[in-house]
Amino acid sequence: MSHFSLNRVNIKNPDLDLLRSTVLQLAREMNGEVVSEIRDYYGRTRSGFLVAVKTPDLPWGVGVKMADDGSVEVVADRWAHGSAVKAFEQRLVQLYTAKALGMALASLGYQVETHEEKETIMLRAVSYA
Repeated sequence: MSHFSLNRVNIKNPDLDLLRSTVLQLAREMNGEVVSEIRDYYGRTRSGFLVAVKTPDLPWGVGVKMADDGSVEVVADRWAHGSAVKAFEQRLVQLYTAKALGMALASLGYQVETHEEKETIMLRAVSYA
């Protein structure tokens, strides 16, 4: 049955600007666009997200928002597009984690290089001090 469902991903108390830029990067990677609302199979809409995107694989869109407890929630109609939503969630966590780790290491004085191969992100942190 088609309906909006909410899934919490493994990101807690994120930097909102970093989260937003990560979702925007995902939208570019997936040939998508930022939208103001998402819809379900029946055309019902939802809005009010930190950011929402629509891609060729996610034609109804997916919204990202913050829960009251500081966790990140992904909202979408998973009917017929469940695997694409799951792939989006996994990539969101992977990319956000890598970016946050890189920022943390850079703030500690490390020079950080990021390299990506297939579905793996590698960080190299070097300190010359």
